[in-house]
Amino acid sequence: MNNIVIKRLMAYFIDFIIVALIASCFSYLSFINPNRVQYEEKYQEILTLYDKLEQKEITKEEYEAKYYTLYYDLNHLNINYAFINLVVLIGYFGIFQWQSGGQTIGKRILKIKITTKEDKNPSVVSYLIRTLVLNNIIITLLEIFVLFLFSANDYYPLYSNINLVGYILLYIIAFFFLVRSDHRGLHDLIASTKVVMVSPSDEEEIQEAKYEEVLKKPKKSTKTKT
Repeated sequence: MNNIVIKRLMAYFIDFIIVALIASCFSYLSFINPNRVQYEEKYQEILTLYDKLEQKEITKEEYEAKYYTLYYDLNHLNINYAFINLVVLIGYFGIFQWQSGGQTIGKRILKIKITTKEDKNPSVVSYLIRTLVLNNIIITLLEIFVLFLFSANDYYPLYSNINLVGYILLYIIAFFFLVRSDHRGLHDLIASTKVVMVSPSDEEEIQEAKYEEVLKKPKKSTKTKT
């Protein structure tokens, strides 16, 4: 497997863990996610229901009838966390990566970065488009949309189909990423970006850009008023 492929996969794994940790920390703040306790209780109800099916205390038909309602309620209670996760994803892979010159923490560790096809710095719009496609954010928004518009019985089949589309999209991204000689995934093609190795000169340019940015910031006066 190509070196850049391994580095990209490792970088995304590191970034995925970072995003999950940040989102989890915010989800424990009651004023941001007030439904966390109810969500855990509802999730436990689903586990109990599944145990009853395993023990043959209920039929498969009884299980499915109750499961659809419980799962519908569970996702309603998970809305706050879903939005927290979306905000963290967009903030990390979109805004932070743009501000960091095409690097997330994972990419910085693995010494790779995002550029345009012409080896220039992508715009913030390119980063946001790339983030929307790569992280299935549009699919998540569609799932939330149908959650509010449909009843429990209608919701689950729609959710399953939308989720299937999300998996197909990820398979397409992976197919392009692995098969193409330039290893540009579908998200790269749509956003007109690519991922390249960072050379020593690139690292110097990144550090110089950060230093210049610091110099541009106005300094607070140390003089005392009399």
